[in-house]
Amino acid sequence: MSKGNVAVISVVGLPDPRTERIIYTLLNNEYNVTFIGPYKDTAILNAEKITVLTFEPNKYAIAGVFPFYNMYKKQLIKILERLNPDILLAINITSATFLKGMNYPLVIDLREVLDLRYFYGTLYREGKISKFQHTWIVNKIIKDEKELFERSNLITISKTSFEHYRLWFETKKIEIAKNYPLLIESKEPLLSQARKELILTYIGKEILKHKYGPHSYHRDMSLTWKILREKILPQKKAKLIVIGTSCDRKFHIRCLGYIPHLKIYEHISNAHYGLLTMKPSPIHFYANLLRVYMFTFMGVIPIITSSFKDVIEDIKEYAITIDAFNFKNDLQSKLEYILEIDAETLMENKRKLLRYSRKNLIWEKNEKNILNAFKKV
Repeated sequence: MSKGNVAVISVVGLPDPRTERIIYTLLNNEYNVTFIGPYKDTAILNAEKITVLTFEPNKYAIAGVFPFYNMYKKQLIKILERLNPDILLAINITSATFLKGMNYPLVIDLREVLDLRYFYGTLYREGKISKFQHTWIVNKIIKDEKELFERSNLITISKTSFEHYRLWFETKKIEIAKNYPLLIESKEPLLSQARKELILTYIGKEILKHKYGPHSYHRDMSLTWKILREKILPQKKAKLIVIGTSCDRKFHIRCLGYIPHLKIYEHISNAHYGLLTMKPSPIHFYANLLRVYMFTFMGVIPIITSSFKDVIEDIKEYAITIDAFNFKNDLQSKLEYILEIDAETLMENKRKLLRYSRKNLIWEKNEKNILNAFKKV
């Protein structure tokens, strides 16, 4: 017997691993699910198990610009009237703003602390918007959040973001679901003892493309690339594999371009270290990175900036941490240090991480909290 019909509203669209993990949990616990949003494919789910209805608001509607916002909201109202769902799940605040004024029970998945991301953003500091515009945007986000949080149950990604919402918005209807992988996403890798050279890996474009937009300033990998290019890779003891962008094959680098989510696990399974050495940013304090748990899931040791407080508390001593207050020196020191670790010690560290992560850093640990959010709505 079904526990209810859930309509998932997302301007992010599919494929999207986190959205699909939540849907997976709901389907396995006897909820019927309809996805409403942009759709290309699925990253994890069997697409046949969900109903998909297309809803693709343009960038002006997403920004709340009249009349585009009203036009797409009316379209969404008609879809929901036809579906008559028991519960709505909005994927982030941007999706939830289309649901203001509707009377459906609502759960919001807060995958980022949007008010702080804009507060610390670079648009104002770079002179692209005025101080007035910057203040207006931040205040509008906070106003939307307060209005929506009053009647919603929330799911957030980290203990630090949980504390932020409890303190500043006085909400008590909130659960934590971290960006852990599902066990079904990849088999446990066979860790080989053989090691011809050290393999470092990075998932994303930022390590080679250093033009950061106003919403990616917290992913600055330029110093890491400088140290790798000038100090580490020329020694020919290590190579770098980059997933998510293309490049000329030089400097002991291999770029694999875009790879579907589940295939990424295969390509990182032989790596020794995963790089998450972004220049420190205040927003890191609230973040919970999908990439780091993909690394741990395959026994790839994360090298991570200490500003990622919540993630480091998760991974404990199994990560190599770069001191945010002595970032440049510590980053170079740790990258030079890993070149000298003997193969036996390295593989034992990978095995310990793999055992720990496959037991503790898995999506199944989140499912009780997710279901609580839907039960209490």
